[in-house]
Amino acid sequence: MSEIIPDLSSPDEVAYCIWHPVTASEETYRRLAQRYPYLVYQVARACAVAGYTELYHELEVLPDVHIAEEARECGNLAMYEAIVCQPVRYTIMNDYTRTVDFDSRQPANLNGDTSVRWMLDIRQEIQDSTSDLYVDEHGDIDVDDIFDPLDSPGYEESMFNVCEDMQVDERKSTEATKRTFTTRLELQLLYEPLPADLPTVQKDILILMAAYQGNVDRFARLRRPKRIVKETACCVRGIYHNTFFAVVV
Repeated sequence: MSEIIPDLSSPDEVAYCIWHPVTASEETYRRLAQRYPYLVYQVARACAVAGYTELYHELEVLPDVHIAEEARECGNLAMYEAIVCQPVRYTIMNDYTRTVDFDSRQPANLNGDTSVRWMLDIRQEIQDSTSDLYVDEHGDIDVDDIFDPLDSPGYEESMFNVCEDMQVDERKSTEATKRTFTTRLELQLLYEPLPADLPTVQKDILILMAAYQGNVDRFARLRRPKRIVKETACCVRGIYHNTFFAVVV
């Protein structure tokens, strides 16, 4: 966000994300929240990214789990601790639908459903008809996908679209930016009970393992609104392993 506060006539004109690619100054966000009170949670989220702890407390928002996860990922531990120490946390923001529900009073724990700041830096290129986007699992080019613009938009649809650009760029990100390596903590969580507040992990690998094992409790908690890559195949195996798992999927 720049330092210029625009004239807005409706909440529908506002972008969901106002903290990427750069954040504004603390005073700019303060004036933004004063002028447009319906942006208070987006401003609080920006405070988590930029480390504006004082402004966050001035806003007096409900303790939201998305803001907590953002603060933890950006290293603003004072704000993170201020949220997680509350007896009840809520899910006011929704990164899947890019909405803010002020009336939501549903208690929630940290569950890895936040598109945190570093995830927004993962970019993808526009693909052409000779790219791997149109190659099937056998290595053959799917001609139907090449000539069907409705089925093949030229990019992979992301689970999150916080910036409303599907993270398309001139160049794709490096593997280091994607943080695709598996940590020891993630390996431990494959067989250990999940904590009430999920730590910073690659959640998709936990979803796939829960589906593969037919673990109803873990899968019901971890699953996303849309299926991730290879989730269907894992669910099929899980159903054979645990018939009642079919009720969940």
